[in-house]
Amino acid sequence: MPAEDSGTLPPDPTWRERAPYSVRFLQPAKLSFRNRTFELEQSDGSGSVDAFDQVTCWPSGELLARAMDHPIAPFSVRGLRVLELGSGTGVAGLMAAALGAVHVTLTDLPEVLPVTRRNAERFAATHRGCASVDVRPLDWESDTVVSDEAPDVILAADVTDFVQLLPALERTMHRLAALATEVYIMHQRRGNDAQFLLDEFGRRFEVEEVALPDDLGAGCCALYRLRRGVERGEGAAVDALEALAASGDVRALKALYAGLGVIGNLKIHSHTNELFFDQRRGRCRLWPCDGRGSARRCLLARK
Repeated sequence: MPAEDSGTLPPDPTWRERAPYSVRFLQPAKLSFRNRTFELEQSDGSGSVDAFDQVTCWPSGELLARAMDHPIAPFSVRGLRVLELGSGTGVAGLMAAALGAVHVTLTDLPEVLPVTRRNAERFAATHRGCASVDVRPLDWESDTVVSDEAPDVILAADVTDFVQLLPALERTMHRLAALATEVYIMHQRRGNDAQFLLDEFGRRFEVEEVALPDDLGAGCCALYRLRRGVERGEGAAVDALEALAASGDVRALKALYAGLGVIGNLKIHSHTNELFFDQRRGRCRLWPCDGRGSARRCLLARK
């Protein structure tokens, strides 16, 4: 069995799935990263007949945390608001807090949250000066409000195992994400099941696989980035933003921009032009694209 405090990922990240039951569910998981160590409570869901109540550091969650902590991380959460879906032990969300996120919300089913909350409390006690971490219940079949503000980044790992839950997960992500929100899902490959994910999420999100550092040993998993597409009514707002940017009417641009519920900077791509609006500085730029886009995409993404 690989040592848990080695500070490097074992060659096979799935080793924990074959570890003794006590290691998987009863003992704390001790994970060493580059500059920090997490000790995370796990649980076998004793007294419950629902497998969803089991809490452990699944390979995809650990890999997502290690990817974020890597010297050449595929994305950054510094200065951003982060929400994690299906948090379980909270390893990915807690890593976001350690890496400079301004606020982190961990969510899961109410039955799981006692473990998640204790891990968040232990993290707060051992990682002074990191972002505040909220723990909130969230059932994907409900319309629960977990925050007054849309997150900049949504994280999720080990949430795509059950195909029957993908529609509810997609609805939840779409409901919680603003146009500028980026969603990162670490998916553990099991045969060709990634196609189910792509089919379900591809209808209302732009989905792309993100390359992971070679030394993560992440062959068992794939990282996907999702961005919401502009929908009916929103496309007209994007057109208006472009027109206002061209006119230089910053006050009107700010008002319309705020109405879209987008947080942070704004970048709009189309087949004809590109707009970048720095909300804090009130600056906007509009310039032609290189013509490679074959159709109008009208997607909003973070600069």
